[in-house]
Amino acid sequence: MSEINHSIVSVENIGFSYGTDAVLKNITFDIEKGDYVGIVGSNGSGKTTLLKILLGLTVPVEGSVKLFGTPLEEFREWNQIGYVPQNVFRGDLNFPATVSEVVESGHLQAGGKDLFRFGACDVVMNALKRAGIEHLHKKRIGELSGGERQRVFIARALVSNPLLLVLDEPTTGIDTTTEEMFYDFLDELHRSGITILLVSHDLEAIARQVKTVLCLNRRLVCYGSPANLQNPEILKAMYGTEKNILHHEHKH
Repeated sequence: MSEINHSIVSVENIGFSYGTDAVLKNITFDIEKGDYVGIVGSNGSGKTTLLKILLGLTVPVEGSVKLFGTPLEEFREWNQIGYVPQNVFRGDLNFPATVSEVVESGHLQAGGKDLFRFGACDVVMNALKRAGIEHLHKKRIGELSGGERQRVFIARALVSNPLLLVLDEPTTGIDTTTEEMFYDFLDELHRSGITILLVSHDLEAIARQVKTVLCLNRRLVCYGSPANLQNPEILKAMYGTEKNILHHEHKH
């Protein structure tokens, strides 16, 4: 892909409904190259639906989306987007897939055409190195800790060398120490040049981590500085009640 001279994601007045129940309405925003965007909102606010629309998994009933300057319905370069869904590994922990095999499956899904011996391709090992888990490449996925498994699926998303990384609640089910290490890892990826879109219920982590926050409650409540998460009116518009987060020094 040539040098980007447009928004990586451009959303204009999108809406989505289940029957008469409006899930999203009049959502407009742009994500620029190099941004680190956090999406926050209560359960039922439309976060997952918005992600599905951006990934081409759900079609909005109104409005338009462009990815890398191309209308969503015409977009074909899905290898430019790495996606880590929520609860990505729900299978049997005894399933005999190795770390390398799981990461390679991302290469094939992103359009890799050559079938190669598992673990033998530099593409796979490079992705594992970026995730800091190349030493685990022969391990079975079920032998890993929650934090290690999450890094495997990050590596799977990175194997196509994407420009945009999308993560849906990536820290669900991991302990606080592992979560802090995971966010440090995401920060390294961001500093390496990857644009990140992160959905999380953890307002404190989002406020500390991202450059831009998208506050959602079926409508766009705000889109801008993480400092907005210290505004009681914005929090009330998102959650319907008073909600507080800890004050912090933003590191970006």
